[in-house]
Amino acid sequence: MDEDFVTQYAYSKPVRVLITGHTGFKGSWMAALLATQNYEVHGLSHEVADVSHFALADVGRYLKSDSRIDVRDSAALSKSVSRIKPDIVIHLAAQALVREGYRKPFETFDTNVNGTINVIKSCQYAEASFFLVITSDKVYQESLTNKTFSELDPLGGSDPYSASKAAADIVAQSLANQIEGITISIARAGNVIGGGDFGQERLIPDLYRAQIDNTAALIRNPNAVRPWQHVLDCVDGYIKILNHMTRNGGCGVWNVGPRDDAELNVHTVCEKFSQHFNNPRIFKVSDEEESSMRESPFLRLNSAKINKELGWSPKLITSSAIEWTLDWYLGLLKGQTASKLTESQINKYLDM
Repeated sequence: MDEDFVTQYAYSKPVRVLITGHTGFKGSWMAALLATQNYEVHGLSHEVADVSHFALADVGRYLKSDSRIDVRDSAALSKSVSRIKPDIVIHLAAQALVREGYRKPFETFDTNVNGTINVIKSCQYAEASFFLVITSDKVYQESLTNKTFSELDPLGGSDPYSASKAAADIVAQSLANQIEGITISIARAGNVIGGGDFGQERLIPDLYRAQIDNTAALIRNPNAVRPWQHVLDCVDGYIKILNHMTRNGGCGVWNVGPRDDAELNVHTVCEKFSQHFNNPRIFKVSDEEESSMRESPFLRLNSAKINKELGWSPKLITSSAIEWTLDWYLGLLKGQTASKLTESQINKYLDM
């Protein structure tokens, strides 16, 4: 991992990082990775699930502070951020599920748009220096072709989740030009995989639950292509952006996508899971049409900008990202602890 914003960000104290949504899948891996690199990590999140990477891997032990606050609660949020006085804020808190967005559209917009505004406002009052907003690969206006999206493509969103993340993205870009004293950048990534994701209606967690329950996961869109990327590659990309911000003080919008080594659809990932766990009946393809909860059939990010300008590229090829993910879950089933599995993969990644 690039350590520039430890060595070049001139502080006489440890760099104080606040992660919103730190109890979520990506947030908990980010917290663990930064803490092992001697950052002072603070977390702020609405809730934590009993079965989660945060809980199972005991990520809370890495944190300087751990608060339960809804980002929609502006007053409580401002009070907490002012108490922490972060140098850097990584905003991950969100309603992050496409299908949940269909079921709860108003709550999704409230959390993802107003929540983002509240966090930025709180950081302005607390005089935080750097702010990284995490949006999604789904912010781009859907294309009828198998288009690879770059940062200059128009934003859109045909479903509430995608539209809410696009709106949050636009809000952050607008405020970046209005607020003095805080540098705001945006990172877009999606379909991040890795051990410890137990979210509902996500492919690999659904397959893992089917393995435990001795059932078959129902696969809705077997031909859908997604930019599969390991969580450690993703958070490493976020850190690279933060390094750039702290060195140069510049704002930016960045795609953080996987390597272009393979275009794997959902069915192929299911087959890899089946082989890894030696379970030929782990999934079945749904024969029902669910047009009311439609998802884009093809998503791919062009990450040439971050590669050319910041020198970042993923360390793991697609097949390795999937293998690391499945190894984590298989290790858990075999009795290894989530904390040891996480630490082992972080150390392995940092040694690459």
